[in-house]
Amino acid sequence: MASSTSSSSSTPTSDSSFRQRPRPRKFIPWKKKYFLLKNRDLSAEDEMIELLDRKRSFRVGFISTKSCKNIWEGHCKFPLIVTFLETLTNNSKEEPSPWSVVALLTLVCQTVYEVQEIVNCLTRSSSCLVHDVLECFYCLASIFYYLESQHRIGSGLHYRVFYSLYLYENAFEATCASIGSVFDQNATGQQSMMRYRSSTDKLQLTHEQVRIIKHDVKAGEIIKIVAFAGTGKTTTLVEYTKMRPMEKFLNVAYNKSIQQHALTLFPSNVESRTIHSLAFRSVGYRYKHKLAFGLRISSIMNALSGQMWVSARETS
Repeated sequence: MASSTSSSSSTPTSDSSFRQRPRPRKFIPWKKKYFLLKNRDLSAEDEMIELLDRKRSFRVGFISTKSCKNIWEGHCKFPLIVTFLETLTNNSKEEPSPWSVVALLTLVCQTVYEVQEIVNCLTRSSSCLVHDVLECFYCLASIFYYLESQHRIGSGLHYRVFYSLYLYENAFEATCASIGSVFDQNATGQQSMMRYRSSTDKLQLTHEQVRIIKHDVKAGEIIKIVAFAGTGKTTTLVEYTKMRPMEKFLNVAYNKSIQQHALTLFPSNVESRTIHSLAFRSVGYRYKHKLAFGLRISSIMNALSGQMWVSARETS
């Protein structure tokens, strides 16, 4: 039986490799900047002023120019920008940036469906990452939203780009069959949970969740899932553990109520514990005779004199 252990919490750890994670500002920067703009964040607005009014150059992601030539030709709006692209090429003596082509195509699109086709063309290609594609469109959404808020353009451009992103990120459906490849190395020695599920059962998972579920954590490797509250981190971990019934996992919760709720969600190969119970099992049991149960802050306050309580409060 496998003995690997995983934790779903973000408990602080002294492991130096855990601290060697990407800086927050480098993780989906345009997506975060877009939502900061929508929340009227002044620093995000200043960055947009720096970008647009002072024409500061920037980079969204890497994509090969040569590999993208065949991607655009199938889009219905591509003929509208061919002449403009040829002019740019003749003037600059080099091929235009693929992201520039994305921006031009987006500008001439008149429906959400046409913008979706750009996203689909790029994500179907093996020459660029989905992360970079989405970051490019969040960059465009940020620019269009800022210009719209300044009454410099209408609302159509921002609406079409944002709604296309919304549909792509939230309308993704994965079936058990589409993630069944995980069981190639986990289906022996024990009946797979997939036996009790239809291959057509639909799981409402995003492409990021599927990517996490299909990743096999190696010994000594630390995987950190960075996501906003309510976006499905627990659901992802539940499906991850279900797909690996031969492995054992440890789910660490901050308090008893979360731990009790986890027991109703996770499969039997997951042990759900609180941080305090782990500490007690390792060290705390030695001092069990010194523990006081039912002790309240008010009891401590009443036991202290007025002056002592002021001193304790000032030093806390």
